[in-house]
Amino acid sequence: MNEWMNEGFGKPMQYIHKSCGHKITPRLVGSECNETFHAKQVKPELTQDYFNYLERHKIQSYT
Repeated sequence: MNEWMNEGFGKPMQYIHKSCGHKITPRLVGSECNETFHAKQVKPELTQDYFNYLERHKIQSYT
């Protein structure tokens, strides 16, 4: 949001960590590699559990 709405006036939104009260910059960090990454670097993948759920509830998948 801050990237697209700035227009030279500064950041329109800030994030405050509720526990410590500090301003923060949210970031994605891999739980396995502990590396910071961009959302565009994530590939969502359906699991067998998803299809089991659909089958159990008789829901048709649109994949």
